[in-house]
Amino acid sequence: EAKTTNPAFAAFHAFQAMGAKRIAVLTPYAKDVNQMVQKSVEEAGFDVPVFGSFNEPHDPTVAAIDSQSLQSAIAKITIGHDVDAVFISCTSVRIAAHVAAIESELDIPVTSSNHALAWHCLRLSRVDDELPALMLPILQLILGFLEIISWKKMLSAWRLVVMASAVAGAVLTPSTDPITMLLLSTSITFLFFVGIGLVALTTNLKGQIRPSFDP
Repeated sequence: EAKTTNPAFAAFHAFQAMGAKRIAVLTPYAKDVNQMVQKSVEEAGFDVPVFGSFNEPHDPTVAAIDSQSLQSAIAKITIGHDVDAVFISCTSVRIAAHVAAIESELDIPVTSSNHALAWHCLRLSRVDDELPALMLPILQLILGFLEIISWKKMLSAWRLVVMASAVAGAVLTPSTDPITMLLLSTSITFLFFVGIGLVALTTNLKGQIRPSFDP
């Protein structure tokens, strides 16, 4: 039986994994939706000491909110409040790729709807932090489908992946046979490019079926 999840359910599991009880929530929503979000978080057993919102009802505008604006908003709502983590609600908010940098800058755990969803999908697939090579294309598909990383950005990192594959081949191969090392590193690199191809294909398909926006 396949296990399922959703952004809210994934976020609650992420809070538990982080040991977070007091959650600062940031959304782009209007007041009525904000009330539902806060109620949902509290009913899941977490406290919401502070709640902030951009109050932006226009979804394309929400998707255009940049990481600097999000970081400033997070800093503003957390000042003077004792919170364990920050949650940015809304799958249109593009922050997942910047979470690590924001956490480092503000020194507080941060997750978002898409960020938590990607993490929870991996955990439900029994994928822990040590990623098996054969799962690499699946991880790329998840990240690409959630628009966390584009296939073009993945492709731009190919040199680093080739280098990392060579290191992995040397470290993970039980023998010192150079042929075995080469086969392993080549397989990892091949799977990486397969993942890029799958992400590019699904991105193209999504673009064909996505309705156009008429302002």
